[in-house]
Amino acid sequence: MDTNNISDVSEAISNFYCSQTYALLKRRLLTVPFMEIIGKSRNETCHSAFLHWFFQAPELMQSVASPIASLLRLLAIRSKYDANLMTQDLCRDILTDNLVVEDVRAEVEQSTKSEKGNGRADIVMEVYYRLKQSPVQGPQRLRIVIENKIDATEGDNQCSKYHSHYSKKTDVAHTLYVFLASAVADELSSPYFIQITYNDIVAKVIEPLMHDKADISPRAHGYITNFLENITSLRNTDIHPQIAMDSELQKLLKDFYNNNQELILAAIEAAADEETREIAKKIREQSAKDYSSYCLEYTGGGINLVKDVKAKSKLAKSFVEAYCQVHPNTSLSQIQQILDVVKKGLITDEKRDRTYQIDGKNWFIESGIWGKGHKYLNSLLQVIRNNGFEITETKNNQS
Repeated sequence: MDTNNISDVSEAISNFYCSQTYALLKRRLLTVPFMEIIGKSRNETCHSAFLHWFFQAPELMQSVASPIASLLRLLAIRSKYDANLMTQDLCRDILTDNLVVEDVRAEVEQSTKSEKGNGRADIVMEVYYRLKQSPVQGPQRLRIVIENKIDATEGDNQCSKYHSHYSKKTDVAHTLYVFLASAVADELSSPYFIQITYNDIVAKVIEPLMHDKADISPRAHGYITNFLENITSLRNTDIHPQIAMDSELQKLLKDFYNNNQELILAAIEAAADEETREIAKKIREQSAKDYSSYCLEYTGGGINLVKDVKAKSKLAKSFVEAYCQVHPNTSLSQIQQILDVVKKGLITDEKRDRTYQIDGKNWFIESGIWGKGHKYLNSLLQVIRNNGFEITETKNNQS
């Protein structure tokens, strides 16, 4: 588009108002969530009440992507193998699907007392589970303590009080402490809390469940949809920051910008000050690059452009699953070693006599991780195939 040509600009404006992306985004902007209608869109107590139902609803626990199982997986990943946040044994059992949840009992506004002061924990869940491979017979129990924040930060050393109260209890095998907010806090009063955002809840818990529609009743689907519409609402973002962003909205905004990029930048350059025009110029230059392998990621503090690593993450999971099948007692340090190697994309075999082309890229198997020779390769490669990757094996010349 020639921004100096009034005919080109007029046509671009006409196309803008007639485009499907404009209509869809306008509809999204004008949608009033039910929780806003009743004046509870930013109410922490209402959000906690929904999560209290969501994580223990019997009908949702039967889903392939049950909320509590997805939450535990998210917490294991976010713990970053820090023993202060989650024991290595528990983290390994969750990540290798050795832990099976059998029941959840939740409570909101649970009173706490300690030498650091009294308080009320927003959500406390008792999770009953069993391990597929364990010397312990029968169900075990862990506790999840959640401090929930929408427009506020931690107040009056809440996290420290809750940890002081629950750490003295010995009635469960594990206790996990969680700080849930729209953005990650700079600092908390206790180092034992795993920080997650509402965006994590949307991407890692709610959306996987909603994709599995066959296991969700219309009633439950309606509850979850209303909650999702509320926390991803674009309304009043000039007053309150958006709580989270779902994948549908990410795609809508990306398509809207791509389809109207020239017009948007031209409007900025025409109406803005010099500093803003320079920003628009840089955006235009960056837009010339190929971002086909990138995706938008909402972090709570804004939108970032990041590499789409879904395929590599799936491949890394395949490697870990394969290794844990032949080594049931795998430590978290070994899992981390595997993930680090996979992320680098270079896994070398001791003799380097074979190349495995997986998902169109050449991979080698490092003997230091997988054992000498090819003792475990059959198991490894089969799991990778089961995850939908095509594998081509090529014998190399011996050096």
